[in-house]
Amino acid sequence: MTPIDWDRRIQRATDLETVYPAAAEMLSFYRRIAGFQKQVYLLAPPDLATLASLIPELERLADRGQSLAPRQLEAFWSGEPLDPAETFLARALLEPYAARLDGCPWCNRKPQAAILRPEGYGAKRSLVCALCSAEWPFPRLQCPACGEREFDKLCAYTAAGFEYIRIDACETCRTYLKTIDLTKNGLADPLVDELAAIPLDLWAAEHGYTKLQPNLLAL
Repeated sequence: MTPIDWDRRIQRATDLETVYPAAAEMLSFYRRIAGFQKQVYLLAPPDLATLASLIPELERLADRGQSLAPRQLEAFWSGEPLDPAETFLARALLEPYAARLDGCPWCNRKPQAAILRPEGYGAKRSLVCALCSAEWPFPRLQCPACGEREFDKLCAYTAAGFEYIRIDACETCRTYLKTIDLTKNGLADPLVDELAAIPLDLWAAEHGYTKLQPNLLAL
């Protein structure tokens, strides 16, 4: 697995604050969380008990009244549903932990986004895990939610201001995820730029699509 460059991710969030002012407050909050995640990531891969000892520090950093019991951290890792506040804290702790493991598709989490990387005279599509940030190749003409392959059922939507980010939606299951086209913007970080493109999520919701996997901030 390719190591996560947390400094690059944090710098990208800083850069996007001025590009997308509507997302500036959210990106500023994300930078603080990512700084904490970097410190967790740089530890030798800890066990869940070690992660649980970091919960109070994360709660202070988030400063939003959220709380998390150690048993809930284990519950999230096992795939049990938690409420939104608990989900945020558990995921913030487990993202850097999972990134030190083998990663998807072995960690069995849904993709957060798709990316297009240059390959030959075209672009190769990969999915990016929502939890461990691992990438794995995936067919360009296939819905990652339901497997639909019919061309007329797979739609792509773009908007001014986000020329390198698009909505890939499936008319069969009415699910979508964002695709970050690195052939158009090589500076993009898939998870940070996905976070900044809030207007695309609002548009998708207004048109009846459901996001395949909400991001760290539940958007």
